[in-house]
Amino acid sequence: MYLNDFNDALKMSADQNLVVPNITQSYEDEKLIEDTILALLKEYKKDEFKGLIGQCIEVSYRLYIGLKDVGIESYLTIGSIIHKKDQYEFFPLESRDIVNMLTLESNGNKKIHVWITLPSLKIIDLTFLSSYVYLNNIKDPLGLPIYNFPDNLPDFKYIPKIVGEDFLYKIGAIKILDNGK
Repeated sequence: MYLNDFNDALKMSADQNLVVPNITQSYEDEKLIEDTILALLKEYKKDEFKGLIGQCIEVSYRLYIGLKDVGIESYLTIGSIIHKKDQYEFFPLESRDIVNMLTLESNGNKKIHVWITLPSLKIIDLTFLSSYVYLNNIKDPLGLPIYNFPDNLPDFKYIPKIVGEDFLYKIGAIKILDNGK
């Protein structure tokens, strides 16, 4: 279950001396969240959403800031995705990978995936399906966002490994993005 994996990710974050977000139950204004998602997606529509492909860190961080600006609590979440049918794991991320990335022993080539988790444990992922359909030459439209409870997703299982922006700062993934949205 996502709740158990999310709690494990919070523990892993704390174990790595990362700043762990204070998880609070808060009101989630669905309309405000959807409007924030749509406003961000509008910027990518001009290139038929192809700008979303492989851009999970930037897009998720920009959404995180956008949600924060309108008073919506959210958490940047880093982890893996498993295709339920064939059990293929996208962006595998093990504890040793996290430690290596934080201690700069990594060569910097480790691919990670980032999405948003809301206090309700609903997730928002604006990039994965665009990348998935593009890379697999599937004829579905690009730009499909995931905005749902992850345990309800029919095809993919999301497995959080780390929670919070501190990890992304410490590995240098969002230092450039910090000055702009």
